[in-house]
Amino acid sequence: MKPSGLLFFLLLFSPLAFAQTLSLTAPNKSCACSSEIEDPLEEPQSFNYGKFQGQCIDSCRFRPARILESSSHLIVGNILHLGGYYKASIPLQNLAKVEMGFEEFLPGVSHVVLKFTLDEKAPDIILLSQVNQQKAAIPIRSLVLSSEGVPPKDHPYTLMEAYFGNFLLAHRLVTGDEFARWIAEYAHPLKLVELKIPTETAGKIFLKGVQQSDTQRMQDVYALFSNNCSTSAFSFIDSQSNITRTGWQRFLDALPIAGPWGTLQSLQERQLVNQ
Repeated sequence: MKPSGLLFFLLLFSPLAFAQTLSLTAPNKSCACSSEIEDPLEEPQSFNYGKFQGQCIDSCRFRPARILESSSHLIVGNILHLGGYYKASIPLQNLAKVEMGFEEFLPGVSHVVLKFTLDEKAPDIILLSQVNQQKAAIPIRSLVLSSEGVPPKDHPYTLMEAYFGNFLLAHRLVTGDEFARWIAEYAHPLKLVELKIPTETAGKIFLKGVQQSDTQRMQDVYALFSNNCSTSAFSFIDSQSNITRTGWQRFLDALPIAGPWGTLQSLQERQLVNQ
């Protein structure tokens, strides 16, 4: 099958080819992470469409970032750090380094994230608990935007379910320490590629990702070949450039796989990494 024909086939049968008219989630208090601690930013929900309708979303693990204030400075909530959720003031001007992470969760197939690290001379970002004002503040140096397919609670991520549009899309915001924790827990190989992005642009890319997460919440379907972790990362990056991509190039953007084609090649085409 020619590339153009393959792309047409995949998009034709993609869940994004069908219009969504109803809310993809429904409020459901029984899906709350904890029955003892009430978190005002949690918003427990269940699926409201498809084969998993009525099943809980694991809000202990999956939550969108929330913008709590943006007028004078950016304050973001629902930052996941070592099992708890926090809020923090984010100094966009101090985000100096951007890396694309490739977490190989299946042989030859990776999950893609964007990691943002503070300038060495910048003060720490301080995390404050969302539910316990007496809890000690936590200093951190990096944040990770991770766009993920969201299965029902206690259901594994599978490529087949992802292809048929049975998962939601969430742009999670986690600390670098939280990201390192799950990499170690699952023993997944990790490759971090530093991107050639100016400091003044890094904060804008981060802000775009957080805004998308806050606006979209979980009202978008995850699509394996057109609306996934790598396409989300590129949408945040491309928001700060005038780049144009063909449909075939966008398809290649969505392939975080080993080999000559795919996400890493797309970084090279954008001149974001050394050849």
